Amino acid sequence: MTIESNQTLEEQPLTVEEQATKGAENEENQDDEVPNQSANLEEIENVISEPKAEATPETKVEDSTLSEFTSRAVRSAENNLEMESLPVTPELPNEKQPAYIQDTNYPGKPFQIQQSVSIEATSVTDKKIEWEVTFKFRDWAFYESIGGYYFIIPDGLKLTKLVDQSNTDILNHYKSEGAGGDEYRAFENGKGEFDAQWGRSAGFMDNAIFNKWKEENRFSKILFRDYRRDVQTVTYKLESVNL
Repeated sequence: MTIESNQTLEEQPLTVEEQATKGAENEENQDDEVPNQSANLEEIENVISEPKAEATPETKVEDSTLSEFTSRAVRSAENNLEMESLPVTPELPNEKQPAYIQDTNYPGKPFQIQQSVSIEATSVTDKKIEWEVTFKFRDWAFYESIGGYYFIIPDGLKLTKLVDQSNTDILNHYKSEGAGGDEYRAFENGKGEFDAQWGRSAGFMDNAIFNKWKEENRFSKILFRDYRRDVQTVTYKLESVNL
C-alpha cells in the first residue's frame, strides 16, 4: 500500500493477505529485538543497583551529645526500651543559699525581726574562727521590759573570747549555770538546764532545721546574758579555736 506524501496519514483497513504478511513481519521484528531488550534490562538493573545519595533514605542517628549527657533511663524511654530503675538525686536549687538561717516566733513583723539579728564571719582559718553577732534595735528594744541574749556555740569549737559593745571580754563571767536573776549563765550540753534553756531560745522557734541539729548534738554550750536594757544596735565579737 502506497501513501502519497501530500496525503493525510490515516489507518487503512488491511486485507486478509496483508494482515497475514504484517503478522509474520512483526514476529520477525520481535525475534530481532529480544537481545536489545535484554541489554536494556541489564543497563536498568545496573542503574538501580548503583547507590545514589539522593535516593538513599535518611537513617536516624542518635545525637552523641544527647547520648552522653542524657540519663540512661530517659534514653531507654526514647528508644522504646524497657525502663531501668535508677536512683534519683534531687538537684540543688540554682538560687544562692543564705549564709545562715533566720527565724522568729514574733507574728507581727517576722521578716523585720529576723533581719534585726545578723551573724558575720570575720576570719576563718583551719585553727581559728572569728565572727560578729549584731542586734539591731530598729523594730524592737529593751526599754519597756528587760531582755537577754543567747549565744549557742557549735560543737567542735572552744570559745576563747566574747567581747561586748564596750569592747570588754566578758567570757570569764560565764563560770556556771548560776540561777535565775544572774546576768551571766552558762549551760553545757547533756547537763543541768541545757535543754530547758534551748526551749526558751532557739527551740522556741520550733524550726525543723534547728531541732534536727539539736537532736544530732551539734551544739556544745549555751551562754545567756540577762537583764539587758539596750535601746540601740549592739555588736558582740566571738573568737574560737577548733578542737
